[in-house]
Amino acid sequence: MISAAKRAVAKRLVGSPFYAPVRHLYRRFSRVRTVCTANEAAFYSQFVKPGDLVFDIGANAGYKTEIFLQCGARVVSAEPNPLCLRVLQYEFGRHPQVSLVGKAVGAEEGTLPMHIRGLSTTSSLLHDWEPLRLEGESERVDVEVTTLDRLIAEYGRPSFIKIDVEGFEEQVLAGLSSPVPYLSFEYGLSGAGTDRP
Repeated sequence: MISAAKRAVAKRLVGSPFYAPVRHLYRRFSRVRTVCTANEAAFYSQFVKPGDLVFDIGANAGYKTEIFLQCGARVVSAEPNPLCLRVLQYEFGRHPQVSLVGKAVGAEEGTLPMHIRGLSTTSSLLHDWEPLRLEGESERVDVEVTTLDRLIAEYGRPSFIKIDVEGFEEQVLAGLSSPVPYLSFEYGLSGAGTDRP
């Protein structure tokens, strides 16, 4: 659980050039994070084998990308939120097993407005997404949209797709025309905050 003081510091840093490096150091020396990451990697290793290709759709700040890397996977991480994308670029921009895609994933290619609340996992492409309404003001940003079919054409067929897109799941699946071995959908409770510290 993140203390109020840590949340206040993180909130002040979000959007600054210092956020990603400070976050990286905090996570590197966090024992809780190390244990949680190891436990999740053990779980996902039932489905993700070394050398597998995984799509992390709605990567946020890269927590699941890190897990899939621990499983030995190659990861395509798609995230349209520009604040989250900065963190992903800091953490994985030079990683040989990660391809970053700064786009949303939907039913067809194009541009859509995204409603963003910093690094919050309640940011959504749906203007009426309930957690977004409950948590107050958001910034509207136009983001590029690609499809799962396009990502498959560019990077290959994944063995596992993790989808965490705040109510936009149906549109993501509409852009997939052929089966893949595993799909994983994630959801959080309203007010869950950001993708792990």
